[in-house]
Amino acid sequence: MASILGIGVDIVALPRLRALINRRGPDRLALRILSSHEHREWHDRHAATIKWDAERELRFLAVRSAASPKPALQVDPPPPSQLAASSSATTSTATTFHLSVAHDGDYVVAYVVATS
Repeated sequence: MASILGIGVDIVALPRLRALINRRGPDRLALRILSSHEHREWHDRHAATIKWDAERELRFLAVRSAASPKPALQVDPPPPSQLAASSSATTSTATTFHLSVAHDGDYVVAYVVATS
């Protein structure tokens, strides 16, 4: 039987993230929050796309930022860049992270439950 190690909630305000991206550029944020595999895919998609959909990419980066397991674990969770998003639970060492994400209007909310 699995034990709950922690539960976390993170809310990302899209206007705040948009301002950050406008100041520093989307690639800098993407490097910080995406796994190396996700960043390569994200970068290749930009290179192949003539028209960049800023709102879609903003929401994508907001979801990845909110999905960090940090709030669910008090001790040394892996950084978001070491976790790849998937539709099922993500396993890192002996800890499994269950993720639920919702977005509406200007906010993205992620709930993370860490179990062993």
